[in-house]
Amino acid sequence: MSKELPLESFVCQNPACPAQHHAQQGNIKLRRRYGPHHRRLLKCTTCGTEFSELKGTPYWNARCSQDTVDAVVNHVTHGNSFVTTAELVGCHRTTVARIVRTAGTHAQHLHDLNARDLQVTSIQADERYGFVGRKKESAWDATVTQPSSKFVIQG
Repeated sequence: MSKELPLESFVCQNPACPAQHHAQQGNIKLRRRYGPHHRRLLKCTTCGTEFSELKGTPYWNARCSQDTVDAVVNHVTHGNSFVTTAELVGCHRTTVARIVRTAGTHAQHLHDLNARDLQVTSIQADERYGFVGRKKESAWDATVTQPSSKFVIQG
């Protein structure tokens, strides 16, 4: 079993809570443990909302193990197709699509939280041209990064 994260690293999952995106506030308490994996049910003392320790992560409601989610994300980010990833991991291609969609949404949210008030002195813009589907539609893709840290500012 993986090492548990400290309670200070969690944030409230209630969008109406004033402490929603603020970690290390001391407002997250352990309510109880549940399920066969003894997951932690957490409670925000600011608003009273209870939520699982997996809420707000790609593992939430994944309906497969965390190792499977990790393997799917690893294979897809290394260039494998959904069908190939499904065969390698041992799940259905629609499961791969669901995991990728959830992980992508989570990654976008983390990026948006971290890409605020940047002190950027220079940027690097790259563009790519390609095709979508069976080469019926052309597509442009542009990425803006900070050269020194390789932080993706906008994609």
